Amino acid sequence: CRAILTVGFVLTAAVQSVCAFDLGGRIEAVARRCDAVSDESVGGQVTTVRMLLNCAREAATGSYTDGLALVNAAENQCALLAERGPGDGSYAFEEPGWLGVANGRLALLFKASDESVELKAVYHAVHDHQFLRWSIDRRPLWAVTWYKAPPLDTEADRAQHWRNRMPLSDGVHNSTAPALCSFRADAREGEASVELHWLGKEPVLATKIVCTLPPNSGLSYWRIVVENDSRKGIRDIAFPIIGPIGVRSAAQRDYLAVPCKQGVLFRNPGVNADLTDMWNDSPFMQYMGYYTDAGSGLYLSAHNPDRVFKKAIIEAEGGLTKVGFQYPV
Repeated sequence: CRAILTVGFVLTAAVQSVCAFDLGGRIEAVARRCDAVSDESVGGQVTTVRMLLNCAREAATGSYTDGLALVNAAENQCALLAERGPGDGSYAFEEPGWLGVANGRLALLFKASDESVELKAVYHAVHDHQFLRWSIDRRPLWAVTWYKAPPLDTEADRAQHWRNRMPLSDGVHNSTAPALCSFRADAREGEASVELHWLGKEPVLATKIVCTLPPNSGLSYWRIVVENDSRKGIRDIAFPIIGPIGVRSAAQRDYLAVPCKQGVLFRNPGVNADLTDMWNDSPFMQYMGYYTDAGSGLYLSAHNPDRVFKKAIIEAEGGLTKVGFQYPV
């Protein structure tokens, strides 16, 4: 028999200020230790510490719990860095509640538990820039539009069904829905990877994502596999869904380039990005580029071996931006 007691409390403004100051001191102390032991080299482990600290600075202003957990993770990784040396190649790490991959150019951070997994950071190591703004809300990384599958017993039945009509949607299931989750990070022969699993409860969907980061590369490679309940059909898959993207300071400027029609450049995409009036089955080259006036850029592209017509996901969210791709199945 096990009893679980949950206690909730609210920090007053004064206590929050003291806590934030305490985290700020720890963050700067870890940053100094990291610089001292890195020996001016920037490998995956050095990038990991710096990404965790970058996230902790922002997270602490809205969630002391997240800020504290990130600082603890950074201290652990800095201790390992001092013990092992900076190394080279790509690096994979797991800390309580967190996992990710990093090299000298790029790092990815996921917040993970046995009930949920979220992408929390896409980090530009060269510019010390985190593209995702910290959010206490859970954000979907993927979404599946499903429908109730008719009883089609033969291949001919299924072919006839698809010729007659495209199935309507009966619901959307995404990575924030109730699920049993598992995850692991691994590094082999200089290449790092994260493997994430969701087992959805209703509808029953088994989803696996593998994210791979080669050594000394600014490109990470993402793959999704979805296995559905035989009683449910899959109409389309949205993956990856990346957001909220934006800049921390109002003094900074950001842009989103989309190769749709003659090409579209959204200035301040968190306010202005909208494809509603220009989509209409327009040719789309299946990539997009986000960048800031400070020179940090994020490239997102869909691998397309089957020449499937994919749709861009681009949404302004009150000053921040969400991007991704939607694939018909």
